[in-house]
Amino acid sequence: MTVETILRQKGTDVATIEPDASIRRAADWLRVKNIGALVVTSGKAVLGLISEREIVHAFSRYGEAATSMPVKEVMRYGVTTVSPDESVSRVMQLMTRHRVRHMPVLRDGKLAGIISIGDVVKHRVRPMSCAMPTWPRTERPGVDHTPASMPVTSQGPIHGLDVPATLLARADEVIE
Repeated sequence: MTVETILRQKGTDVATIEPDASIRRAADWLRVKNIGALVVTSGKAVLGLISEREIVHAFSRYGEAATSMPVKEVMRYGVTTVSPDESVSRVMQLMTRHRVRHMPVLRDGKLAGIISIGDVVKHRVRPMSCAMPTWPRTERPGVDHTPASMPVTSQGPIHGLDVPATLLARADEVIE
């Protein structure tokens, strides 16, 4: 599986911010977009990244004054980028080695998307969940396999399901 596969499913929209914007504006933009990182750009050039991590560090270090500081003072410069052709396994190795959770995706030197550790995990787990074995249930013909505690008789469908009479009786008791 490649980065391109993930981008086709999640989309290629990338939230960006200028280096002179305030950290407050970056934090607001992260909240509004419900994302964890912004790519810092000047024109079409990728300069770096600012994430929740850098913002938290800025507040811890500078206190309330951090809100008015420019992004360029706390952003991560020289971020590791990947191409759409990169394998997801390689992206996982890079994220682990560089201890990052977000990587801009560049195609021919231009910003083409962003990939997060959450995207990678989601796309690695999905095939595994589809491949989980389902244990075959072997039933013998002519044998009632209904548990003794669950009577078969019902008083009609509720939302298209047959409900055992004992459950309906208990529900009536609770309602009354």
